[in-house]
Amino acid sequence: MGTIDASENTLPVAVVNLRQRFGLSAEVASLVAQLAGIGPREARR
Repeated sequence: MGTIDASENTLPVAVVNLRQRFGLSAEVASLVAQLAGIGPREARR
């Protein structure tokens, strides 16, 4: 279990799509994913 990685191999497809469509950074895209319930890793805090 590491930190969230910026590579497309580890990010959900939805996050990759967000980054490509809106030019979001990996951090913002992963935050959006957490809020959407895609990445529960940090959302439990």
